[in-house]
Amino acid sequence: MVDIATKKIPGCSLILVSGGAHEFVCGEKSHLQSEEIYMKLKELAQESTFAGYFPSELLFEAG
Repeated sequence: MVDIATKKIPGCSLILVSGGAHEFVCGEKSHLQSEEIYMKLKELAQESTFAGYFPSELLFEAG
């Protein structure tokens, strides 16, 4: 059997705010404030859990 390397294309979302398009790519780390963004996402996930929300799926990369 031959192993063939494949590369998965990351998922993304696109929103329009005030006439400007903003794209969000799963696991993206090139943004200048990515560390702060991921810290805020983690904080929001904890707050929603404390409020009684338990997701059925993982919404962002854990770790």
